[in-house]
Amino acid sequence: MTLEFLEERLAHVIAAMDHLTFGQLLRGCRECLGIKLKAAADFAKMDETRLRNMETNNFIFVPSLTEMTAIADVYGLDVDKLFFKARKVGDTRRVA
Repeated sequence: MTLEFLEERLAHVIAAMDHLTFGQLLRGCRECLGIKLKAAADFAKMDETRLRNMETNNFIFVPSLTEMTAIADVYGLDVDKLFFKARKVGDTRRVA
């Protein structure tokens, strides 16, 4: 796989961002890059279970700015848009 191919696949997921949930976006980006959950968690320096819960929109606290920044850096996403997506999932939840 070439870098251009990966960038093109990732661009399709990001283009569909408005129609995806927070978790679908995270998982879609990870799968497009062809990396396992453990590797993505390691890159983002977070617990694998925490990332899995984010990918399934199963979290009590909206991810922190530190977590969001790490994820955004790994997947090449805009941190503000990512945070907005997470807030939609956790409207009634507190920010960690």
